[in-house]
Amino acid sequence: MLKKLITYTVCLLLPLISPAKNYDRQIQNSDINTVTVTLCIITTATTFLAAYMYHKQHRNHKLLKLKTKLLERKSRQLSNKTHELENTCRELEKLSIVAQLTDTVIVLTDPEGNITWINDAFVKHSGFKIKDYLEINDRSVFKAAACDIDLKSYYEKIKETKHSVSFSTPISNIKGNGWMQAELTPTFDKDGNITQIIAVYSDITELKKAQNKIEQQNAEIQQSLDYAKKIQDAIKPMKIFVDTVLNGYFIVNMPKNTVSGDFYWVDYRKGCTITALADCTGHGIPGGFMSMLGQVTLSNTIAKSDNIKPSVILNEIRTRTIKLLHQRGKIGEPQDGMDLSMCVINHSEKILSFAGAYSFTYLVRKGIPNEEIINLAKEGRIKLNFPPDKNSFLIYFKPDKMPIGIHTKDNIPFSQIDIKFQKGDIIYMTTDGFSDQFGGENCKKLHTRAVEKMFLKISSLPMPEQKRELETFITDWKGNNDQVDDILIFATEL
Repeated sequence: MLKKLITYTVCLLLPLISPAKNYDRQIQNSDINTVTVTLCIITTATTFLAAYMYHKQHRNHKLLKLKTKLLERKSRQLSNKTHELENTCRELEKLSIVAQLTDTVIVLTDPEGNITWINDAFVKHSGFKIKDYLEINDRSVFKAAACDIDLKSYYEKIKETKHSVSFSTPISNIKGNGWMQAELTPTFDKDGNITQIIAVYSDITELKKAQNKIEQQNAEIQQSLDYAKKIQDAIKPMKIFVDTVLNGYFIVNMPKNTVSGDFYWVDYRKGCTITALADCTGHGIPGGFMSMLGQVTLSNTIAKSDNIKPSVILNEIRTRTIKLLHQRGKIGEPQDGMDLSMCVINHSEKILSFAGAYSFTYLVRKGIPNEEIINLAKEGRIKLNFPPDKNSFLIYFKPDKMPIGIHTKDNIPFSQIDIKFQKGDIIYMTTDGFSDQFGGENCKKLHTRAVEKMFLKISSLPMPEQKRELETFITDWKGNNDQVDDILIFATEL
């Protein structure tokens, strides 16, 4: 641009300089110089003025271009805002339609409880016209409340916590008595102040009637279960008899439901104490039926048997159970039955005899294993748990892996383990509901190793304290987990 200005200036000066040379003889030197200077000044001023005007025009052009871009950007932003507002309006229109057509009553109020809007569902549920209702109650939601609940306290709670609240309450209106579920939700401005409270009221009268009916049915079922438990308990050995037959004992009985599929049995025949523990198929009512059948079968078998060896008794109980349940081993036939462990304590000979049908028994003894115990362990008929830091050890009597009931091995007789017992030995009989219970930090099964450890730990305590320790342990282990099965533990000191 500067080159162009210089070029234009030179072009303007050349004509003026050339004539000055031609008229040197006619015009005085001073006059020529004056004219030349004047022309140069005029030309220079003209050039700078042209340059100034050109730069000003160029700068104005840039500013105009920049303003145009800004206007275009603002126009796009305005267009986007308009589009968003249109979408919001469409959504609000849809919500308004839903609010008007829904069967749920919706009431809008300010934070002080003054009603600003009610949908048409209010007329259907209350029988009042909205205009008349608002005039009667001075637009106050507290005066308009059709229930005995202190609605004002809920509004105060919302303003204090800035959180939603809900409640259910009986109501009475022109349509009669019923139940209502309310959800009160605040809305906020950009500064976090509550602008309004949206109250959504749902008629739950029919739901409440159904709930009351279910509760009544559950109460009747529970009454039936409680009575069934009384019958189940009535056929168990009487406490006065058990207290007489056994030196010291305890029972931990924790049914999954009111009635249990587990049961214990104590009897006395021919100078021997007989203890048994059974886990019947199922729990609750089905398990209760099976346990009563098992107790009656066990009682009749022992009463009619001349041979009180536990293996012989288990064989006879299995035969009777299969006949009573009409089991023939057909495909699809119910495999009902029970797992059962039995100990016969011969007091005169100090011999403990054990037989088990899928059900195990423990014995804890002070001291160290003798030769008899070591030989039985070598034969694989028992397992030993002998912690080096304890002055006692635990014997695990292995059961036969077949139940009382129909089975592929139901023609094989049950085996028997006989050992000499010592004074102070403790027998622990337990169903698998104890070891199968989920709990602890990782919600895992307890398993038999933990059960054995627990029995070893408490064996030195008096029997009542042992029971408390076990009940506390099971409760803590289970925590908030559901109980998976009936739990029954029977222990007696020899």
